[in-house]
Amino acid sequence: MRAVLTTALVLCAALASAGACAGTAATPQKRKGRAAAQRRARPKQRPAAKPVVREIDEAGLKALLEGRASKGRILLVNFWATWCLPCREEFPDLVRIEEEFRPQGEEFEFVTISLDDVTDIKTAVPDFLAQMRATRMPAYLLNAARPDAAINLVSPEWRGELPATFLFGRRGELFYKHSGRVMPAELRRSINAALEWCYDDPPPAEAAPAATPTPAPTPTPAPRAATEPGG
Repeated sequence: MRAVLTTALVLCAALASAGACAGTAATPQKRKGRAAAQRRARPKQRPAAKPVVREIDEAGLKALLEGRASKGRILLVNFWATWCLPCREEFPDLVRIEEEFRPQGEEFEFVTISLDDVTDIKTAVPDFLAQMRATRMPAYLLNAARPDAAINLVSPEWRGELPATFLFGRRGELFYKHSGRVMPAELRRSINAALEWCYDDPPPAEAAPAATPTPAPTPTPAPRAATEPGG
């Protein structure tokens, strides 16, 4: 009996060395080896390349706004800054909206204009845009000698609060404006309304109501009729 058992142990050892008698202890090692090989073979996701942020002044901003209108194009402009928390929170929504309307091609353009310090034009600003994967939309940083004049070019009612979003129609008319974190559904409706508006037609009244209501002008009193002396 002892001789038979010895023979069986020797046979199992021989088969194990050939891989035919491997126990459960060898399976995890093989699995770990395969997992490590798969990790090595899996390509690493590269971070998004930093976008180029261009400096823009009052004259450049005016040319940007008027240039798109002269070609009958729709322009969406978002003013933001890296130190502005609502700006940072709304950026993923803006990136998704840009992706949705990108197939419109030259009919629609979305640009971002940062109000960060000019020293951040190659560091904080492009770093944040790369983090958000906002690499397709043109990016600018406003460096204006007269910030008030640049703000008035966009809208006389804007006081420079951030974030601020403006949608300009084919003739340069303001279709939509919003201060604070943008409401994506409202902005999408306004973009679609601007795209559907025919260039030769007057803008429809319901095209894009401004998020911030514009106060009605104070009516001018009618001139009083002249009276005869003593009347």
